[in-house]
Amino acid sequence: MEDDKTLARKNTEQELIAPIRLQDFLLIGMSSEKCGLYYDPILSHVFQVFKAAEKFLRFINVWYKSSPLWNNNHLLTGGKPFVNREWESKGFKTLKDISGASNILDFLELVSRYGVNKHSQFFYFRRRSACKAYRVPWGTELKDHPILSWIQNAPRQIVSYIYDNLSSQKYMPTAGMKAWERAMSDLGQNSDCEVIWHNVIAASKNPNHQYIHLKFCHRAYLIP
Repeated sequence: MEDDKTLARKNTEQELIAPIRLQDFLLIGMSSEKCGLYYDPILSHVFQVFKAAEKFLRFINVWYKSSPLWNNNHLLTGGKPFVNREWESKGFKTLKDISGASNILDFLELVSRYGVNKHSQFFYFRRRSACKAYRVPWGTELKDHPILSWIQNAPRQIVSYIYDNLSSQKYMPTAGMKAWERAMSDLGQNSDCEVIWHNVIAASKNPNHQYIHLKFCHRAYLIP
């Protein structure tokens, strides 16, 4: 998601969605239908998977530190997304870049920090009014997007890392574990799933033995 990341097909995909930045693509408030209509299958699939993950985790917030300032359908002026090539060229791309302690940075600070044209104050007022109208949070209330944080901080085993994080957000015990919990409660005992799964792996290095133990835990092992 960062500018310096080297990804296969990155330049090609960037050309296909220009002037939208590739790292902004997932957060611009576009519908899945429009994405499938205007963009290639790879981008459309990535977009749909990302939105499905947000729905799975019940994310309803649209404002994050990485929320794009430009071409964002969540933040409109006159019914259209903000576009200002001069301001964009100054280096601020996301809400994090213009966030102050409790509000948007004031105009003079943008001038000194980014070299914004001193005669563009009217555009600044439009931007500030839109942020207020759409209830954009600032300062400590402006959070990182959880899924993007997982991707950026993931180790080499990125798929299993993201899967584990998704699973931990919405844990659903299996039918077998529910049955064990009922049986253990009848005996006045509690079952610790973390200990159980750890013991399955620690009991033997033989994959076949581990497989038998797992089937037993899931009450799927009928005969020896």
